[in-house]
Order: sequence, then structure tokens, then C-alpha cells
Amino acid sequence: MRKEAVSFFLAALAVLMLPLKWWLSAAAAAIFHEACHLLVLLLLREKVSSIHVTFRGCTIVTGNMPEWKQAVSIMAGPAGSLSLLFLRRKLPLIALCGLFHGVYNLLPVLPLDGGRLVYLALCRFCPKHADTVLKVTQIIIRILLILLLVYVLFLGL
Repeated sequence: MRKEAVSFFLAALAVLMLPLKWWLSAAAAAIFHEACHLLVLLLLREKVSSIHVTFRGCTIVTGNMPEWKQAVSIMAGPAGSLSLLFLRRKLPLIALCGLFHGVYNLLPVLPLDGGRLVYLALCRFCPKHADTVLKVTQIIIRILLILLLVYVLFLGL
């Protein structure tokens, strides 16, 4: 429950710092992202057992699926988020939030879509080393993100 409390605190802090129109745009982009996952699962005729929504994201629980169906349903979210760019003239904030949401979700870090896709590929092509390779990749990505954050905060862009 501690992670939920931290997530709630960060969300509350961000609400105080960002205008409402940005929050509504980010929420619309996130809802569309998850709706794309759900739509593809339904098109693939997969049974959805439950949907869990928390401050940290959404989880759609299904039964066992073939790898190709997993890959297609994983990619549906980022593809949907990036497709919001077509709305950039009419709804620029939603399009921008969709761009960031789609790119962020493609990072090879679990539980993001990119991490799930990389893990799926690793399990397919080198199952003995899948966990180790993903852990190392996640550490490298997190270090790079922290370095980027430090650079932006202290040196500016």
C-alpha cells in the first residue's frame, strides 16, 4: 500500500502545479491508450476477466493467450496513443499528451508496454536469460532517466 500512497502524493502535488486543461488532456490520452488495449483484446475475441485502475495505471486481466496475440494487444496502447497525433490541429494538448504517453510506454521497463514486449521477445528467443537481461536493461534505462533528470534540473536544456 506504500506505493499507492506515494503515487497519490505525487499526483496530488502535480495537480497543484499543472493547469486543469493539461490534466484533462493527459487523462483523455491515458483513457484512450487503455481503451485501445481493450478494443484489440475484444477484436481478438479474448475474454477479459477484470480491469484494475489505480493511480499508477491500468491492468487488464485476461486468460492465457498465444504470443502473437499478446504482442498485438501490448502494441495497441502505444499505437493508439501515437495515433492521437492525427488530432494535433483540433486537440493539440491531447495529441501532445498522447505522444508522450505512447513514447513513455514504449520504454523497456516493466510494467510498461515496452517492458512487457521486450520480456515477451526475450522469453521467445532466449528464455534462460530473459529475466537477467530485462533486469539489466531496466537498471540501465532507469540510470539514464535519472541522469537526464539531473541534467535538465541542474544544467538546463
